[in-house]
Amino acid sequence: MSLWKPVGRMDCMDLGKDNFYIRFKEKDDFDKVLKGGSWFIGEHFLTIRAWKPNFKPTSARVCSIALWARLRELPIEYNNKEVLKEIGNAIGPVIKVDANTTMEARGRFSHICV
Repeated sequence: MSLWKPVGRMDCMDLGKDNFYIRFKEKDDFDKVLKGGSWFIGEHFLTIRAWKPNFKPTSARVCSIALWARLRELPIEYNNKEVLKEIGNAIGPVIKVDANTTMEARGRFSHICV
């Protein structure tokens, strides 16, 4: 899929009810997709999660999603990875701090994925 540009092989199986099983040959490809979102195809948001045994598409529910929080007008002295993680943890477990933020090359805002 050109959206993710995997290095290794990627297989996709339609499970029904708008659920798909996608297997990556390379763990790095899997990690990039799982932690690198938010992912959209057109205007459709993709919810990505690791496989759980005994998954049934007919009873699948989305209980939580990862989202990118945008922190506008954050004073520059708080623009470091440790402080941003602490802020993010007030929302939920921090998955990722935007690379531009961690390099302190941010623009008008910082991003945290929770």
